[in-house]
Amino acid sequence: NGGATGYSGILNIQNVNSGQAGDYVTLAISRTDNSSESAQLGFGKTRGTTANSRTIVNNIDSIGALTFQAADGTDLVEAARISAVVDGAPGANDMPGRLLFFTTASGNQSPTERMRINNAGLVEIGGGGTFSGTARLQLSAPINQPTLLQQGSRWSTTEIGVGGSGSFNTCILTFTTGNGS
Repeated sequence: NGGATGYSGILNIQNVNSGQAGDYVTLAISRTDNSSESAQLGFGKTRGTTANSRTIVNNIDSIGALTFQAADGTDLVEAARISAVVDGAPGANDMPGRLLFFTTASGNQSPTERMRINNAGLVEIGGGGTFSGTARLQLSAPINQPTLLQQGSRWSTTEIGVGGSGSFNTCILTFTTGNGS
């Protein structure tokens, strides 16, 4: 049981003090053949209780996750996660799914959902799964922050703000040149 905090795996891989620069603990998966196919890492989920059972899953069942953890001096603590979840009612050869992306803010103990791609292909950033309408890209931010901001000092002389407050006040869309005119 050398797994991460809260997890114990059947297979654990560790590289202890190898001392070699660029020597990483890795799991390499490759496919060597003359085809267009690639190697795959598969995650599976069934509600069955015996080996090889195929009992149907339910809406919002977790299918699999990649979790990224680092030591805080005592435990391994989750910094980020990518999860796949059932996103709707599954049926015969019909498995709606969504991907969720989480990060942990400084001072917090667990990750928060930051981005979601649902079964319809809609992408939501910052909304926690509260899609509104059918826009392909939906951005959400707290009322006191602009939803989209391009700062002149970073990319160009154009600043773009959509929603929010501060210099944007009650404007829905503001374009400002870098020289203030």
